[in-house]
Amino acid sequence: MTSTAKNRVPVMLYRQLLGWCRKYQEVPFNPLPPVTLEPPLVSASSLRRLCQMRAILSNNKINDHAASEFGGNRHHPAYYALYGEHVSVSSGLITFPEITSASQLRAIIRSVYWLNNHSSDSTEDVTAEGRTKDQISLAFDALRSVNQLSSSELDSRQRKRDLTIKVRRRESSLPNAKFHVGQIVKQRRKGWRGAVVGWTVDEGKNEKKHKRLSSLTTKQYTLSAPNSETATESPKSRSIKYTILVDMNDSSLLHESKTVNLEAEEDLISVDNPHLQRIHNHLVKQYFDRFHRSHFVPNRLLSFTYPLDDYSSEFESENLPELAQASAAIVRDSLRIIESIISIISDHIGDDEEYDELALLSTLLIDLKRNTAAIEDTSDENEAAMLAIKWMYSFHVRVTASKFLYCTCLLLPLLIEIPNLVQWARRVNKRVKPKIEYSLGQIVRHKLYGFRGVIVGFDEKPRIDVSNWDGLQGVEDASEKPFYHIRPDINDCTKAFGGPRDFRYCCEDNLEFISSYTGGPLELATDLNEAEWRWDPVTASYTPSQELKFMFAEEDRDNLAFVVGKISDVMAEFLLQVRDGGESNDQTFSLDDLFVQLQKGADNLDDATLTQDLIKEIWKESSDRRLRRVLDKGVAALLEGKNATAMAIFSEILEQDATYHEAWNKLATVQWMLGHAAQSRGSAMQSLRHSGDSNFQALAGLGLADMEDGNFEEAAEKFQRCLEMNPWSMVSARLAVCLDKRDPEKSDR
Repeated sequence: MTSTAKNRVPVMLYRQLLGWCRKYQEVPFNPLPPVTLEPPLVSASSLRRLCQMRAILSNNKINDHAASEFGGNRHHPAYYALYGEHVSVSSGLITFPEITSASQLRAIIRSVYWLNNHSSDSTEDVTAEGRTKDQISLAFDALRSVNQLSSSELDSRQRKRDLTIKVRRRESSLPNAKFHVGQIVKQRRKGWRGAVVGWTVDEGKNEKKHKRLSSLTTKQYTLSAPNSETATESPKSRSIKYTILVDMNDSSLLHESKTVNLEAEEDLISVDNPHLQRIHNHLVKQYFDRFHRSHFVPNRLLSFTYPLDDYSSEFESENLPELAQASAAIVRDSLRIIESIISIISDHIGDDEEYDELALLSTLLIDLKRNTAAIEDTSDENEAAMLAIKWMYSFHVRVTASKFLYCTCLLLPLLIEIPNLVQWARRVNKRVKPKIEYSLGQIVRHKLYGFRGVIVGFDEKPRIDVSNWDGLQGVEDASEKPFYHIRPDINDCTKAFGGPRDFRYCCEDNLEFISSYTGGPLELATDLNEAEWRWDPVTASYTPSQELKFMFAEEDRDNLAFVVGKISDVMAEFLLQVRDGGESNDQTFSLDDLFVQLQKGADNLDDATLTQDLIKEIWKESSDRRLRRVLDKGVAALLEGKNATAMAIFSEILEQDATYHEAWNKLATVQWMLGHAAQSRGSAMQSLRHSGDSNFQALAGLGLADMEDGNFEEAAEKFQRCLEMNPWSMVSARLAVCLDKRDPEKSDR
């Protein structure tokens, strides 16, 4: 490339940008947002030509993989713009996807430079001179941005990498790091567990040692002055400090308000018990890709920074025939049930009908087809199975269960869950809607604690006993006031409560609508489901999906009740077949397949939670649909604090079907809450017996009862059995305590 007086500045900037990309091509960084360019920052005529060429390639089904067969030159500057699968091009706009590497950034820079230097249209709206100034300004902005990135992030990451390599190679008298990123450790004195997410060399402090002068030589009986020649400097004491992601269940159980902590090496020991190695912390997915065998696998940023740590090497998948078979069955049968539901919806939406009257059905249809494509397009069978499980659970909850009443289970014992039919939820919400002041998706502020949050559900009255709750002392008849399910801002919660919170359940009198809110989306502990919530920058609020509007009676869609009920029945029948071990013609997978997926396929907390939640939904199903609805009423009564009513309902169910093990499990819960410990144990044992010893909720409840009685040996045995079935269960925190209580000296955690 030769430069002239006319293009000398663009060429210089272009070369500097490419030089930056070469320098940092091996250093990973957090994804940069997508880049969108339009004229005059990019040539309009070149964009039109590019758009035409991409259309020709698309019509002939020529993509990046097939480009070389048709003479595509991968070294061409505009190759990425021409063949990039996720590059969006129109006649007046080009959008590059989020940038994840320096090589991708280099491809974007080359494409833009080529487009701006191969324009042949002299009729563009701006003059060539003005266009060149805008493009030079774009290049200056790009250069400034990448230099800021390297100075604030990449240079320090490279220096940290160099240091960790020296430590692992024992160079320069550096101390050795005993633990590795991704390893599970325990704090010796406080007892909490955590995952190592980083470590560094603590240089220590320089200490001045002063020689006491003898009275025989100096007649001086005091210490010498700090600056005297008799002061000597001791060498720095170097040690390794570790950054730990603390298990949040441990933190809560041990009354330690910690999420991340910095610990000295001598205060840590490794955790070798396989039941205690899966850490629950919402930050885990920011640093690790998955859990594997006994540790978490570092993501690309951590693997780059700590290349010689034991778990930073390339992940190798295991050959697990049992998992492969279970995954294949789950994928096959989920696609079959999706096809059946699509058929039902299609029968009620004719080609000539308007979708306005059946907006929910059209939304469901689009969702079903999107999920079908996602499952079929996933080459990894285990990943496809997890997508299928995610669909089955979320769809079942959306159509059959009231999802946003579910969050109150966080305020109750481990065994309680919240099922409610969507039709029932809609009827209730339609009746109470005139009493509800705020709407779904609005941003509100708590008057006492100051945190902001988004409303994701509401109740006419609190569904649990709130008589002793903090913050309600000034509210008259709080148990008769509307309550809202709030997803709070994580930063506000840290200020108000000292740590993050995922959900809040708030009285209407304690909330106020922020009418002047002009900010962006709140920072939540876990993101809202994109399929159900969309941020609207115009109204500065979250817009709920058609399904949620239907369920909370914020749209009038009574004519959908029949179709939604029919889909619900089909889904329930399918889950019953799964519960009962599949059909004789082997066309339905079984609960055993889901347990294999939970134990061997779920390599992160999110996947495990979805799988165990689907298992629990299946346990609730009954061949008698009336009994299932009665079970729902019993749980609703339990959540409203009507324990005696709930116990009577569960007892009535069991008189009609003594094998309904989930009813036994709920009965055990309410009996425990009423103080009937012996009866609760008996009911939990019945739940285990009728579930074939697979109801890990009942088993966890028995362990909690033993722990309450101080029988730590028996409690530990039950918690271990629970974790064998459900490795990601939260009872691991209680198992850790039981092992310490049982044998403090020999506890292997």
